Formats: sequence, C-alpha cells, structure tokens
Amino acid sequence: MKVSDDLAAAGRKGLPQPKNIKNIKNTVILTRKNLDFPHSRRESFMDSAALKPNTAYVVQGRLQMDPVTGNPVPSVQKYFTDGAGKVTRVDTFGGVKTAWPPELNNLKPGVRYNVDVALPGGGRNHFSILTDGSAKPVSVTAEVHGLFQGNINRKFYRQIMAGIKVGGPGCEGGRLIRSLFGGPGESGNLLAQHIFQNRGAGAPNAQGQAFYQLENQLAAQVRQRLETGQADNLKLGLDAVPGTRVGLPSKFEIGFAFDGAELVKKSFSNLPSEIGVIS
Repeated sequence: MKVSDDLAAAGRKGLPQPKNIKNIKNTVILTRKNLDFPHSRRESFMDSAALKPNTAYVVQGRLQMDPVTGNPVPSVQKYFTDGAGKVTRVDTFGGVKTAWPPELNNLKPGVRYNVDVALPGGGRNHFSILTDGSAKPVSVTAEVHGLFQGNINRKFYRQIMAGIKVGGPGCEGGRLIRSLFGGPGESGNLLAQHIFQNRGAGAPNAQGQAFYQLENQLAAQVRQRLETGQADNLKLGLDAVPGTRVGLPSKFEIGFAFDGAELVKKSFSNLPSEIGVIS
C-alpha cells in the first residue's frame, strides 16, 4: 500500500501505526549503567549483537539537543525486534547540529523510523520513514503542526553524499520532508533530487508545478492557518518511486491533506528531462 493510500485510510485518526508492536513479549530498559548501552554518539544500538526476538528495547539517557535552548537534554529511544531478533521499528528524535542520532545516519533495510521533533513554540511534528531492501528511504509520512525558521538541521556533507555522489551533475541531496516542516537533516530524510525539483535551480526538467513549489505552497498554507487560528494539522505522504540507480528515484508521488480534508495527489518527475519527450 502506498503512502498516499495510507493517508487516505487514516483520515482524522492520524498516521498509520506499525503493526509489529503487537508481537512484543518482553521489554528491556537500558541506561548508562548497562554494558550494552551505546555510549558513543556514532554508535547505533541496532548494531548490537544477539538482540532478543519480539522485544522492545528502551534506551534512556542518550543526549539530544533542545531546539529552543540549544542545551543537551536526555532522550528516550525505543527499538522493536521481530521474531528473528531483527529491529523493524525505531522510535527516535530528529537531530540538530552537534547532536545527530546515529540511527538516522546509518539506516538499515526494512525498518520503519518514527521521528519526533519538538517545535520551538511548543507542540511536536511527527514523521515516519520506511526503508527499502537497499536501506534507502522509500516512503515518508508526516504530521505537521508548526514550522521552523532557518536551517537548524542542515548537514551539507550528507546532502552531497546523497546527491551528486549518487545522481551525478544536476542532482543534489534533497529532503523528502522540508527543513521548514522540521524534516530531519540526517540521511534518513535525503535522496538524490533533480536540482530544479529540489529548489528551482537550472532549467526545468518537466512541465507543470515543481516539487519545491508545492512545498512553498503548503508552508504558506500552514503559516496562514497558524496566524488565523485555524486547525493546522497537515498530513503529508511521499513515495520515492525506484529508478535505475539505488538512491535516485525516477519520480516522487505526493499525497497531502489539511485537517482530514480530501486527499490531494501530485506526481513529480526526478528524471533529467521529460520536456519534449513524446510518449
């Protein structure tokens, strides 16, 4: 089932929830006193050996950066394994400069990453990222209740590695969920995007509205709703349709709706050029 279909089915009930949590039979809580606790900032708990099947691991006390104060604060991250002891779901937080959660920069295949991002004015935005067999993000759903200002979570090195290193000239690492919406700056939210679709640079690669123009439109609508006291709940879903190269989708299929309204669907080409092509 595609993300846009998930959103349509969810309606006013929110984002679809992972199903494997029903299989959990045990819970293990880890703090800094435990030997298995991931102390290094670059260490992913998912690399731990011999995880138990059908178990929820709750890792308490890893530091994250508070987006308002800029101070490090304790966090809680959760990992859920299936019957074979493989992690299939991670509940984590969106990082900022100097405090990137290693899980989102070291994706694993076939895992759903649920990301929670605190808004500067209170409240939270929520994202759910699903990876494919190549450990690349293949679909993302988002629930947006507020906006961020500036590039608090931009990581240029990651964007280069996801962009031109994968797609070559004319591509750059573009966020699947925009920074303005609090979209994570880690690799889990980046894929190679055509520079025109990503930010309007260079010549158009396709006719009609571009991806970045839709992002601007949705951001303006969220801002207007916040300023006028309307319900600001934006549900947004994106499917990255695989192309001929891993990490370089052929197109992006988008679905979005405000406050349970009818779902709107859009499709954006990520190919070098479709203008003048006769189908």
